[in-house]
Amino acid sequence: MDEAWLRIVVPAAIAGMFSIVTTLVTLKLSARAERRRLSHELKMRMDAWQREFASRYAELMSNNPKQDGALRQQFSGAYLYVKSKDGSNRCFIPEGIKMTIGNDETCDIVLDDMLLSRQHAIIEIVDGKAYVSDLGSTNGSYLDDKPIGRRAFLRDGAKLQFGEVEAVFRII
Repeated sequence: MDEAWLRIVVPAAIAGMFSIVTTLVTLKLSARAERRRLSHELKMRMDAWQREFASRYAELMSNNPKQDGALRQQFSGAYLYVKSKDGSNRCFIPEGIKMTIGNDETCDIVLDDMLLSRQHAIIEIVDGKAYVSDLGSTNGSYLDDKPIGRRAFLRDGAKLQFGEVEAVFRII
């Protein structure tokens, strides 16, 4: 009688455990897919915002050439022009915000490169001066072909490299 009971209970228990594991894996995969969808949606919104910002800035500059200095203070920031094997991209970096760069979906600037760390570097603009910092990445960050220490000053037109991704920093 005990063997018959085991023949019924053990397969049922295994089937139940398999069902629980399958449910947990499905939930984890759907959470990952939802994070990717939200990340993509946020990137699309940021791209649209950047395009609108650039067009409004250009319109204001062309309509008010005498107020150039005041407008530059109001719309201060920079662009990071990223060149990777997947193509080119332009990312706006506003003053006063630390923009993280890496291959993790939580970064402000997500770059798809296996040589990048999850949180690879930070670019920030403080009081009109731009800085880049390496976050202790495995493969390092480079400014004009020189390794970046903890924090380095960024000039207009500076060439950056994160893994195999190259970028050019342009101040607005």
